[in-house]
Amino acid sequence: MLANSEAVEVFPQLAAWHKPAADARAGTKERRRIERMESASQRVRNELAS
Repeated sequence: MLANSEAVEVFPQLAAWHKPAADARAGTKERRRIERMESASQRVRNELAS
């Protein structure tokens, strides 16, 4: 919805409520991606050490 500027103009309060929720979801996805990368890196290091 936030990508559609017309929707933001028509429903500004809904857009204002939605943005923090969308930002929070994006942050959670980014944290999960980083955690997966770190655990994959650790697996590689363990394999190389053995």
